[in-house]
Amino acid sequence: MKRATLVIILLATMTAVFSQETGSRKTTLTKQEYLQKSKAQKTGAWILLGTGVTCLLVAAPGKVDLDLAGILIAGGGLSIVGSIPLFIASAKNKKRAMAATAFLDLQKLQPIAGRKQVYIPGITVRVGF
Repeated sequence: MKRATLVIILLATMTAVFSQETGSRKTTLTKQEYLQKSKAQKTGAWILLGTGVTCLLVAAPGKVDLDLAGILIAGGGLSIVGSIPLFIASAKNKKRAMAATAFLDLQKLQPIAGRKQVYIPGITVRVGF
């Protein structure tokens, strides 16, 4: 009898419990987080670009042996090419930060058995792309 009562109580409470949705909504960042991400990406891009140019300048005069020059040229070229996507991503995140807006609204909760509709205040962050 105790087990049946416990199962009925658990089943009754399961119908009223709602969990968070997973995978259906993308997480949106705030304006400050987008700007911070953009700054970090731009810093990384400049570091890669500077490293690549330095490697190419060291290998250019020909004062290093051939094996090391090949490694420096290949590494420098890849570093320069790798900085391009970071510059692009940085610009996109800065653009997203400028388009982000936040406002308050009322969100509707699912009615629980026998109760009326409930609204709670919520903060909405909307990012325009």
